[in-house]
Order: sequence, then structure tokens, then C-alpha cells
Amino acid sequence: FGEEGTIFTTRDSGVSWTRLQSPTRHLLLGGAFVDEYRGWLVGAGATIIQTSDGGETWHVSRLDEASRAAVRFGAISFVDNRLGWAVGSGGTIYHTNNGGRTWQQQSSGVTADLFDVKFLDAAEGWAVGAEGTIIHTNDGGLHWTAERSETEHPLERVFFVSNTRGWAVGFGGTVVAYVRPPAPRLR
Repeated sequence: FGEEGTIFTTRDSGVSWTRLQSPTRHLLLGGAFVDEYRGWLVGAGATIIQTSDGGETWHVSRLDEASRAAVRFGAISFVDNRLGWAVGSGGTIYHTNNGGRTWQQQSSGVTADLFDVKFLDAAEGWAVGAEGTIIHTNDGGLHWTAERSETEHPLERVFFVSNTRGWAVGFGGTVVAYVRPPAPRLR
């Protein structure tokens, strides 16, 4: 996916690609699939599109007009086919609990552009962005906390292998690691 709403699919491990019909002409910047049928793409112009048939058809999610003019979504994360978050310009975060039929804005507490988001489960999530921004939530995005990153470089992607170990990477070869200390043992 990418420029002018272009979407391609492959059914033979990348040997050949087929262009799909897209409901948008906006630049598409991020995507997430929870299985081979259900997925979402996000991008400029507050674009959020979704499919439930593996990309054969796409449907546009609607946001209010004020948001559509101002938001450029860069990434999206879903933990199942209902719960998802989209992040973008100006610290914007939107959340859905019905698979993308409706979206509610959440307060990130930051104004920096957010470039990536990853939720580990329905409660814990991380987002990264411009100026070394890292934010974290333990309550599904109701409250976000800024975390120290030790860098001013934009952080463009975030990845976790478990709820105790993750990385954010960005401009200039920047890599920031996260290791959650082990919980105290009860005696």
C-alpha cells in the first residue's frame, strides 16, 4: 500500500502481485491484519479503511470533519478483531472497540507526531514519534504516560517480543531498548 491509496495483494508468496480497488486516493502509511481476512490501513486525510474479506473490498471509516482535515495517521494496531488504536500527527490517538465502525479520540498528552503504535493486549500499549517521543498506557489508552527515551531523534517503529522486552528504532540508526525489571518475588 502507499501513494494515492494504492493497495496490492499476493496469493503466491510474492511471485506475482495484483492491484486492488481502493476507496481512497490518500497516501496510505500503516496497516494491521488480525487474520487473513480482517485488516485496516491508515494514512493522510484521516484515512482509516478496513476489509473483512482479505482486501477484495475496503470500507472507509468515518471521523468528524474537523479531524479529517487535520490528521495524518501513520500507524494502527489491533489486538483482536474489535480493539484497535490509530496514531498520527500532533499526538493524535483514536480507539475503536467495534472493529472500526466507530472511533473515539483519546488524549495522548503529547503534541509530537506519533509514527507507530503497538498494543500487547487490551490494556498495555506503546506509541513512538517525533523528538524521541515514547508514550505508554496500561489502561487501554484512557491515560498515557511519557517515557524517557534518551534521544531527540524521531522514533519511527516500535516492536515488542513480550510485555517485558521491546525496542523503538528511528532516524540516524537510533535504537532504544526497553526491559521491564522482574516483579519482586513474594516470600
